[in-house]
Amino acid sequence: MGILWWVFCIMLAIVICLLMLPVGIKVHFLHGAITFFIKIGPLTRQISPREKTDEKSHGKEGTNEKKYPKPASGKKNVSASFLWESVQVLWPSLKKTLSKGRRAITIDPLHLCCIIGGREDPAQAAKLFGWLQMGVWTVMPLLEQGLRIPDAQIHIGMDFQKEPWDLTGEVGISARIGSLVSMALSFAIPVLRWLKAYHKQQQAAPLTQGTAA
Repeated sequence: MGILWWVFCIMLAIVICLLMLPVGIKVHFLHGAITFFIKIGPLTRQISPREKTDEKSHGKEGTNEKKYPKPASGKKNVSASFLWESVQVLWPSLKKTLSKGRRAITIDPLHLCCIIGGREDPAQAAKLFGWLQMGVWTVMPLLEQGLRIPDAQIHIGMDFQKEPWDLTGEVGISARIGSLVSMALSFAIPVLRWLKAYHKQQQAAPLTQGTAA
């Protein structure tokens, strides 16, 4: 009995440590090049773009492969009405979930510098500059209310001697595994309920059309 108790305590400690483990993704922007990193606890690994050694090893194997046309799938495209209805129905649940875990998700760092070039079309560049400024000042207050952003540095500028645009900086988002599991479960319940109701509605639609005909 004592051995089972110790095994249970060890397993419980491992589960608690895993739930407390932070995970996240960091994105680096440097003059048009984008690099993705994944972070699990103290470990960080680059996931995109892949290393050149992997590309070479896979490239040799793929040269002898024949490409065949893929058969057309019978899946239907998602309609815009379905997407709009999904947003209207699920947005309150998503907002509630984010409000509960607002301090669980951290965006850090958030350092971006976007320079819009106006050498080709100054009028279009000025218009884009205004839209970006309005978007930042509209979205950032909402993000700061729902998420934890300790240090946000976003700069948008213009340079009439440059090409269309230039983006540099880094963005990172992280959260503990336990918080993500809790948020996923709280949001999954209304999603499953809505999908079940939508599936029943789609099955009842052909029957109503057949009776009307």
